[in-house]
Amino acid sequence: MQIFVDVNVREILEGAPPQLIGALNEINNDNAEEIQNIEDEIEESVANHTRSKVH
Repeated sequence: MQIFVDVNVREILEGAPPQLIGALNEINNDNAEEIQNIEDEIEESVANHTRSKVH
């Protein structure tokens, strides 16, 4: 399913203005950064929880 969506998005964006592509890339990068931050917070929370159980 993911491949299908990616191919269609590429086809739709073919010939799109560079500003649109740039804006979408920026949104994608922001989302990736936010996801990484959440993953880091979860990892830290799990580590803290594990440490508190050990003590």
